[in-house]
Amino acid sequence: MKWFMIDDGWLDVRENRLLTFFADQEKFPEGLKRTTAVLKEDYGISWVGVWHTLAGYWGGIHPDSDLAKTFKEYLYAIRGGDLLPHPGVERGFRFWHHWHAFLKASGISFVKVDGQSAIANFFKGHEPIGAVTRSIHKGFEASVALHFNQNLINCMGMASENIWSRPSSALSRNSDDFVPSGEISFEEHALQNVYNSYYHSQFYWGDWDMFWSKHPEWKQGSILRALSGGPIYTSDGIGDTQIEVIWPLVLRDGRILRLDAPGLPTEDCLLKDPTLEPIPLKVWGSVGSSGVLGAFNLNAQGQDVTGTISATDLPSLAGKRIGVYDYFAQTATILEQGETLRIELAGDEVTLNVLVPFETSFAPLGLVNKYLAPATILHVALGDQGAEVLVAEGGIFGFLAERAPRKVFVNGSPHSFKEENGLFLIDCSDCEAKVALSIVF
Repeated sequence: MKWFMIDDGWLDVRENRLLTFFADQEKFPEGLKRTTAVLKEDYGISWVGVWHTLAGYWGGIHPDSDLAKTFKEYLYAIRGGDLLPHPGVERGFRFWHHWHAFLKASGISFVKVDGQSAIANFFKGHEPIGAVTRSIHKGFEASVALHFNQNLINCMGMASENIWSRPSSALSRNSDDFVPSGEISFEEHALQNVYNSYYHSQFYWGDWDMFWSKHPEWKQGSILRALSGGPIYTSDGIGDTQIEVIWPLVLRDGRILRLDAPGLPTEDCLLKDPTLEPIPLKVWGSVGSSGVLGAFNLNAQGQDVTGTISATDLPSLAGKRIGVYDYFAQTATILEQGETLRIELAGDEVTLNVLVPFETSFAPLGLVNKYLAPATILHVALGDQGAEVLVAEGGIFGFLAERAPRKVFVNGSPHSFKEENGLFLIDCSDCEAKVALSIVF
């Protein structure tokens, strides 16, 4: 259950324009098909994708290329001589159909299509921007549907004409690029993603961009992606991946643990600026009847910030008695209705809490070695004598209870547990597949 994307740099280009459908021969001497075969056969990659832009390449199609001659009727010339895939639905589709058919035959499973909001720059003065954007999206998404089963990451397409014009795709970049050098700071990247998600999530699942697992801000970056609800991928240098940073985000087979919907800013952050005020940026998301809340110190002056956690941070939990589990402190607190928990974050610090409704004497957290612990729970059955819980794999299962259980069973066998202040932990890390837990009170 793993995927790999070949980003900008693989194409055969000159003068910032596309020459052929093939990969750059110097970088890929055996071609794209051989590369995808090696990734799948030698490294166990399930799906390989490639990047291209909505113009073919940043500057379009090179006018002196064989590509321009072969597909002349499917291209469109704008002022200055630049050639673009034709904006008409049928003629544009024909261009994309030829290219995507080649990519599919080369083992490609999906595409990331960049530079989408450049449509207004390219076609200004040529075509009505709203109408031309709709027809462009229809043409290339039809090709993506035909060849890649609609597996598409839209990128740099948050202009209103793009957001309203896609006929079927469901995933779109939610921010500017992640830049590991610091040219775009984590603070700016977090602000863009979290606040953009407030409206963008009403249309699409957000791609909050890649990050580096080996980076001074790996903790902030990984938690931000866990809260995105979207895809999670790294662009680490070869050999630089810190696998311990990845494991809290995924299951052992590579499946990403995800929220039920894209992460959003909490209501008390909506009209405030966490970079200027001494408050954390809080991001929430739901997982079934539970929730997850991340808090980031983005203060521009490096000051400590303070805030609160309460049931009102998650609309589905408002008015309920809740349990709050702090992932990093590994502690739990029970909040009665209307109570709040004060949090304080030093400069650049981040915290992550699981919020579970405490409507009976038992509240399951899930595998607490994962950021989205509730997402590891497959089934819960409550009875007069206790609870039966099925989790996705082995790990550290946590639950809150008003009294200690009399017995605990893991896959039918008696098992030990640890307890501290109402937080109970069952270590079933040795189990490989799904784990059935029986908790008897």
